[in-house]
This record gives sequence, structure tokens and C-alpha cells, in this order.
Amino acid sequence: MDVQYDGQNALRAAANGDFPLVVLLWGMAMAVQPQPPDMLAVADADGNTLLHHAAASAVDAPDTLHFLLQQMHARGDALIDSRNAAKETPLIRAAHAGNLRIVDALLTVGRASVLAKDAQGNTAAHHAASQGHLWVLHYLLEYERRMSPEGTPLAFFGGLCVNEDDVLHYACVNEHKAIVQYLLKRGYNPNRADAEGTTCLDIAQSKSVPWMVDYLSGEKSANEAPTSFRQTRVGYALFYALMMFKILATSHIFPWWLSLPLILFALMKSLAGFKGHGKGHGGHSHGGAAKNLENVHPSKRDVVVAPSVSLVKTHAGANASSKKTSCSPLKKIRFLIKNPQPEAPMGIWLAWVMFFTMFYIVMWAANDYATIADKYQVFLIILGVFHVIMLAVWLRLAVLYPSDPGTITSFHDDIDGLLEDATRGIPLDPVTHCRTCLVLKPMRSKHCNKCGVCIARLDHHCTWINRCVGYGNHRIFVVFLLLHVTVLLGYVSLALIVSYEQIRIMHDERVEEYAVRSNSTSIDVTSTSMSSLDVWIEIPGLISGYLIVLIVLIWAMLAAGALGLMAKQHIGNMFTNLTVNEQINWRRYSYLTKQTNGPFSKPVTSKSIVLSNPFDRSAMHNLKEFWTRSGRDAVDYRKVFSAPTEKGFATVPEAHRAESKEVHFSGVQAV
Repeated sequence: MDVQYDGQNALRAAANGDFPLVVLLWGMAMAVQPQPPDMLAVADADGNTLLHHAAASAVDAPDTLHFLLQQMHARGDALIDSRNAAKETPLIRAAHAGNLRIVDALLTVGRASVLAKDAQGNTAAHHAASQGHLWVLHYLLEYERRMSPEGTPLAFFGGLCVNEDDVLHYACVNEHKAIVQYLLKRGYNPNRADAEGTTCLDIAQSKSVPWMVDYLSGEKSANEAPTSFRQTRVGYALFYALMMFKILATSHIFPWWLSLPLILFALMKSLAGFKGHGKGHGGHSHGGAAKNLENVHPSKRDVVVAPSVSLVKTHAGANASSKKTSCSPLKKIRFLIKNPQPEAPMGIWLAWVMFFTMFYIVMWAANDYATIADKYQVFLIILGVFHVIMLAVWLRLAVLYPSDPGTITSFHDDIDGLLEDATRGIPLDPVTHCRTCLVLKPMRSKHCNKCGVCIARLDHHCTWINRCVGYGNHRIFVVFLLLHVTVLLGYVSLALIVSYEQIRIMHDERVEEYAVRSNSTSIDVTSTSMSSLDVWIEIPGLISGYLIVLIVLIWAMLAAGALGLMAKQHIGNMFTNLTVNEQINWRRYSYLTKQTNGPFSKPVTSKSIVLSNPFDRSAMHNLKEFWTRSGRDAVDYRKVFSAPTEKGFATVPEAHRAESKEVHFSGVQAV
């Protein structure tokens, strides 16, 4: 008999993590007369029981499982290791889903078998390693160690499947870097072969994964942090720059009717780069809501439990040997064009800089612009100086000596505490810790998927320097931005001057030609006056003969307008001590929000939530904090873990970093 409430049965309620509904349905089932249905025996078509569904729940909340275990113990049933059609136990399903608290409950309360295997001989540890669940894997291996005879080698834990693959094989097959490093540090052998004679090193080489080959072969130490700042491939940026520059340069070489379509294409590509500029830093931030189903009402989760979670197909596909084929230069170029790399926006920006540089050189060298070089020599020199300074600052920011935006490098200080928490069944808190970098995240920090690391006081990800702007390089970025706007305004002025002078020359030539043809002595060819109609008459000639000038004028105006607004935004944020990320997403951060109608007032609407910035401590103080890195007003945002109070900023002493999360935000000191 299928007991339901509001269209949901017990299996669906358990999968959604809806503990109250499970209890309600259990009570309804017990009230059925004359014979109540056996709820513990309820299963789907694939043999997944209530325990399986609760273990594979969308949320790592053990309430439902504890309730089911109590009912099971009360009846004396031994269903803790019940198997579905694929011989998977609830523990295997929980490990596959990464539910650490549920795994802890199954082992400590339910006394489940930690080495129970599915139809292919995979244990719960195999599933955790395959899915990248480091904390579950660590818990399972440590639990097995405690249950094993003293002196058992650590590398023996986790078991072997029917193909004799251990947990390291599965971590390598699925390219889970942090788990590969973790298992190597535990002593697992990368050269141990499975039943087919395949070692982990063979897997890494066949998949052509450089970092895995380095770790498994011993080229690199497994003690390194699992994430590192992604470096800019300057060659790729130059490739895209040269491709775009060739198109832009046609405005000075080819006839206008041939180059104009190409220029319009380049403009559209560049505007698309503008649209994405400063965005896309995508990641998880300190203070933001955790991106999981725990924030969704259970009735709206609609979780579907898979019939089985077999690892066979995943493993079989990876064991096939594949030789790394050499790629011809032409294929490489096609690949880079069809699949734009992260350096593409940087290359587009560099192409425009090269184009403006070419325009500047033309002003000095070309005979057509000799008048400009003579009449505006001082202006050209000043513009050239600012151009060189701006380019030098950009090179300092992005290429020659790239600035560190404020990378959080506390992995070695934090990982031991996180593993200790995992041993006790306490999962990583995605609000206070980074799931990728495995570090304690300071206030206002954010993980950038493009850079691959957590950045202190992240402002935004800038595609033109191909790195984030944060605590470490925000000041020099603002200098670069102001220089950039100044240079663009200079080129707007130069393009307008050149346009005017060339229109004047064309107009004089037209008037002189007309006077000669008409044989008229009444026309004053030395007159300097031009009407607006005269200017419009010369525009077609300007397009056909001096297209490069118009392209520089149009792009410089567009770029100066966009960057001018950005500069205004950054200057305003300096006075209010905000970042661009916080300015856009402030409603996501509890430390930036304030409820105007009281904490217990209902309903809470968007209008009742206002921005309240605890870091804003007067405009002058904010400016001093922004521009200084030492002294009384300086704040090291790599060490700030809570919002400031009247006494100052609260930081976590280094001695407490490795302790459990109950201590992470205590023992603070004012700075």
C-alpha cells in the first residue's frame, strides 16, 4: 500500500530530505487497519528502500535517517546493509552523493559495513573517490583504519573492486586533483597495476593530464595546494592580437569598401568583449548563501534517485589507451579560432593598442599628415608619453611582473583542521570555506573560476589583464584605468584634429579646383570659413581616404565613455569602501544587508532590505585605507574574518586557523 500526502510518498519525501513529511507519512501508515504496511520494506522498482532514498538525499541532513534507524532498532531488523538490484547499500549511496553526516550516522549509529561492495566490487570509498568527495573519503578511510588491526598500512584501506582498482585509480580516472594529492600523501602506490595491468600513471599518461603525470611520477610534490593561480599564456594573447590587428590595419592599407566590412566585424567582437569586461568572476563568496538545495523548500526540490550508481562505464572508458597525437599548426589555429581561450579578450584589447600605436606612428611618418606633425608636435609628444606609461602599467599588471590580486594561500594552515572535522563527521561549510581551494575564506573574498583561486577583497575579474582585481592590485588597476581614459580622450582629440585638418585640406582643394574649372576670379580660395554643409560634403572623401582616422575616433569615443563610467564607479567605491562585486551582489551578503522594519517583521520584501556597509568608516578614512598598505589605516583583508566593530577589525590569530570551525571566529583581536 502506497501511503501519500499531497501527491508525495515516503520514498520521495526521504529523497527530498523532508523529515517532517516522512514522520507524517509514517504515522499515517501506522494508522492503517487492520494491518499497517511495513514502511521499512517499501522499495522502488530497482530495490531502493527508504534507507537508500534517505542516504541519497539532496541534502546532507541525517534527521530522516536517524528516525528510520530508530524504527529499525525498535523492531530488531537488520536492514542497514540492505541492497538494491545493483547490490548497493545505503552507505554506498550516501558516499556517492557526498553526504558526510549521513555516512557518519550509518557507520556510528547503524553500524553499517564500511567494506560492503556493489555488483562490481566497488566499496563506498571507491564511490567517494570517483565523485570527488574528499571529506567522505577521508572519513571512510579513517573509520576503516580505526576498525583495522594496528599497523595495517594506510594504502591498504578502501578495498579493491573486481578489476582490482583501488581508490587512487578512481580518483585518477575522474581527474580529481585534491583527492589524487591526498591519496599520494597517504602512501598509495601510483605504480600498482590492476587486473588489466593498468597503473595510475598509465591512466594519467593516456588521458594526457600534465598535473597528474607530474604528481604520480614524483616530478611535483603532492603536498602542494590543489589550486594555483592560472597563468596567462602570452603566446595565445599575441595570436589573438595579431589576428585582430591584421583586420584593423586594413583601414590604412586596403580600399575602404574592402576594409570596412572587416572593421565592422572587429568592432562587434570588441563590443562583445566590452560586454563581458569585469564580469564572469563566477565563484563562491564568503557571506553568500550556499548554492545548494538546503535553501529550497523540501516540497520544491523534486529530487530523483537514480536506480543505481554504477562506476563501470566511467572506468571502462578511461582504461582505453590513447596515444597523444601531434597537432599541426593549422589545426591548432583552427582550434583557437573556434574555441576562444581566456586570453582572447586580452588579445582583442592588445590589438586595439597596437592599432592606436600604428595610428600614432602614421601621424609622424606619413606625408599625408605632415601638417599634423608640424602644428601639433607638443600635443603628439605628450600623448605619446601617456601612451607609453599606460602600456608600461598594463605590462606590470598583466605580463612582465604580474601583480598578485590577493591570492589566499592558507591551504597548509587550514587543511589539517578540515580533515580533523571530516573525521568527526563535520563537513566543510561552503559559506566560510572554499570548496575548491580548501581554505578558510576571509571576509569579502571570493573564488574566481577563471583565475582558479580565492581572492581577498575581490573587486572583479578583468579580462584585459586576464586576472582578478582584488586587495593586492586594486590600487595599480585604478591608476591603469585613469591612464587608459586619459589616453583615449587624447586619441579622441587627435582624431578630431586630424579629421578637421583633412576636411579643411579637401575643402580647399575642392574650392580651388572649382575656381580653376569655372575660370572665376570672384572665388576666394584663401578663405578659412566652412559651413556645416561643406563639412558633410567632405565626409565621403574622409571615409574613402582616411578610414583609419574615423575608426580611431569611433572606438576611442566608445571606449572612453565605457571606461569613464567604470572609473567613476571605482572612484565612488573608494569613497564608500565597496567593491564592484559587493555593489552588484550586496543582497547576497548578510554583512551588507539591514532589515528596515525589524528582524521579526513579516513579510520580508526587497524594499525592507537596504544596503548597510560596516566597512564604510568615512570617506577620508576609506581613501586612506585604499591607498595604504602599512600604518594605522591599512587593513590586510587576507586576515579579516568578520565585519568591523567600533573597536576595529576582527582577525583570527594564526594559532587558531587549524582548529575546528567553532573556534575559527573566536579569540579575535582588534587591529
